[in-house]
Amino acid sequence: MGLFKKKIINHIRNKIPRLAEHFGYVTVSPICLKNDKDNKAYPSHIVPAQEYKDFVKVYKTQKQYRSKPDFVRIFFLHERSKYIIENNIQGDFAELGVYRGHTAKVLLDSCGSRTLRLFDTFQGHPDNACADQDGELYVDHIKQKTLSDTSEAEVKNLLGHANNLVIHKGFFPESAADCNNLQFAFVHLDADQYESTLEGFRFFYPRLSPGGVIICHDYGRYQGVRKAVNEFRKLSYEHPILIPDSTGSIMFVKSF
Repeated sequence: MGLFKKKIINHIRNKIPRLAEHFGYVTVSPICLKNDKDNKAYPSHIVPAQEYKDFVKVYKTQKQYRSKPDFVRIFFLHERSKYIIENNIQGDFAELGVYRGHTAKVLLDSCGSRTLRLFDTFQGHPDNACADQDGELYVDHIKQKTLSDTSEAEVKNLLGHANNLVIHKGFFPESAADCNNLQFAFVHLDADQYESTLEGFRFFYPRLSPGGVIICHDYGRYQGVRKAVNEFRKLSYEHPILIPDSTGSIMFVKSF
């Protein structure tokens, strides 16, 4: 690409945010990854500024923690949370598999005054974490980090010690022993593994309010997660809704 052509493209890119703002829209775009060899900008997403101002705020907050926020995933989490609140679907919010709390931050910023319950060991995966996974990417990640580079204190610091935040530290479902009589409206499963994902469905689905949702991350990425989801589908009457985010999430809306 010639130098003149590059200048023209960069000029157009710089004009897009102002043009969108003129017509009542705002651009939200991930920043470039540091290891992006071609230094190409990732595609911007243009959304109505007023209609989605709360989402834009949540999304831009995520850019402080992630080099490339998953626009579709964050949009679905925020908008479904908003729907739960606006339609007064009763129950707490919950996340199983918190890691460093980035997705929990999306939920906390979206759930209003509802209680957000977080379930994690904050010690990473057990030694046999790779047993039911597929793909070298995951295995390499486990070997390098084991997802243990986190702590309860770090997550609390990120989330600002919110009054409506409750952390249940330990192995699930034992860590949910004091939640047996609770009702849930929104559940996010991000446990990465077959057994813990299936236990999440078994625990939360009977306690989910009609109209409430369970969103399971990594359905399109990990074999263990797919296996757990497919087993749950055989035991329920719910039809899944696929979410086209970067790793293929799947959502179930409880009908009764």
